[in-house]
Amino acid sequence: MKKSAILAAVVILVAFSLTTLALQNGYDLFQKALAKERAEGNLEEAISLYQQVIKEAKDESLSAKAQFRIGICYEKLGQKKAKLAQEAFQKVINEYPGRHVLFHVDLYRLEDSDDFEDIGLYDILEGEGIAVQVWDGVDVTVGRAACLRATLTINKPIQ
Repeated sequence: MKKSAILAAVVILVAFSLTTLALQNGYDLFQKALAKERAEGNLEEAISLYQQVIKEAKDESLSAKAQFRIGICYEKLGQKKAKLAQEAFQKVINEYPGRHVLFHVDLYRLEDSDDFEDIGLYDILEGEGIAVQVWDGVDVTVGRAACLRATLTINKPIQ
């Protein structure tokens, strides 16, 4: 009886150690890919390492981050890789569903804030999802929902 308890404990410890090692290896590989991408600028090799992370990692959030970084690397490679970047970002959406629904709303096509009610924008803003609005104009969230405002600036031309 005592021998079986000790054997069971050893098996559990070995299994736990292997799982921890696999998680650490995925994380280490991700860090190596980040270094290739950011420090060395070797985007093709970074993409290869990120793909390896996706295949080997047991952590879904790490795999999702690696898939996202693949899209960023393809974007950095310029217009010739734009389609691959789009496919990589779409995989993030399709294969790694999040906790919230994301609504992307292009409001620049609307003439004024009276159109917001017509398209159901206030229903979206008051719902459980996250709405990302693209419009340099009227603030549609005042008095309606929590708002985080971000301004994007391009510092160098996109290749």
